[in-house]
Formats: sequence, structure tokens, C-alpha cells
Amino acid sequence: MVKKTKSYHHGDLKAAMIEAALQLVREKGPRGFTLNEASRTAGVSVSAPYNHFKDKDALLIEIVLLGNRTLEAELQTAADTANSPVDKLLAVYLAYVSFAERHSDLFTVMFQSGIDKTPYPEVQTSAVKAYEVAARLAAQIETSEASARSLALAIWTMAHGFATLSLEGAIANVGVPNSRNLAEALVHRVLHPSPFDSATARSGSRRAVKPEARR
Repeated sequence: MVKKTKSYHHGDLKAAMIEAALQLVREKGPRGFTLNEASRTAGVSVSAPYNHFKDKDALLIEIVLLGNRTLEAELQTAADTANSPVDKLLAVYLAYVSFAERHSDLFTVMFQSGIDKTPYPEVQTSAVKAYEVAARLAAQIETSEASARSLALAIWTMAHGFATLSLEGAIANVGVPNSRNLAEALVHRVLHPSPFDSATARSGSRRAVKPEARR
């Protein structure tokens, strides 16, 4: 007896394939399954998805776009719940880390699937929208455009790096009892540098130029 596939109205198949693919990502990783396998998991014929996706990478790109939209929305919600721009930026940082923890399947596809994203300019556009949530806040804190860019990039790379290490188990492996407290402490050092940090940075800058001064 041939197994009867589910019947989907126009537009539902795309969502069903994304849901099936995310299930397989959780089980096998983003490169561990085929488009046909995702079709079977969704309960549709193996030919049906080609009306929406030319190949598996196209399906994964849709998941990347979903991830970027979800990330942008969660970062903005976090920013809206805080008061000052500094507190908002801290909230955005923590929301990024939380997003990676709660949506590890999306995060894995977004950053660890090995897809060539260059043929899909919409991916870059959606990623920039998420990043701009932090960039707009940094512009309210810093007095120059260059400093704002540096602050936004510092927060963004710290959040992404911490989230990646945490998902890989590296944070737990070094015996950190509370990773959220550590994440907050790290970004506090950037947003609220101590006098010692500032003095050290200035001293390091002076030491760096001494050899040039002697020549």
C-alpha cells in the first residue's frame, strides 16, 4: 500500500518544509539530510517541494531568512524593555545570546551550514536589519560615527562569539557556573570601562608609539 501524503493548501507546503527541515537539523545537523528526506518528514511527495525550492540550499536559505527576522524582532523587543541606551544595548547583547540558546536550530543554519549566501542578497539585507538594532543604540551612546561603529561591532562580535562557544559546550567545559552572569560581566566591561581599563589602554598606546618616537 502506498502511503498517502498530506494535502496542503498553497503556501502551507513552504512552512511545512521549513518545519521538517528544522526537525532534521536538530537530529542530524544542517548538512546531514536531503531535500527528499525533508519531504518525507513533512509528509509530502518528494517532487512537491520543487515548486518552492530548487534544491536543499534554497530551503536552508529560507531558514536563514526566518532566523534573521526572528533575531531582529527579539533584539528589538529586548531593547524596548530597557531604559537608557546603555541598558538597551546590554539587553540586546543578552537577547542575542538567549536567541542562540533557545533557537539553536535556527542559529546553526544561519552560521554553521556552510551555504554560499552570495547568490541571495536578501540574506545580507535581513542580517543587516538585525545588526542595525545594535548600531542605532551605539549611535546614541558614542559621540562620533566611527566610535559608534566600533562599539556596535564589539558588542555584536562578543555576543556572537559567546553564543557560539556556549552552544559548542566550551563555556561549560571551562567550569563557568553561570554563563549568563559571565556574558553580562563581559559586556559591562565594554559599556562601563573602569578607570583602570582606561589607564591601561592609554598606557599601552603610549608604549606602542615609543619605538617610533625613538627613530
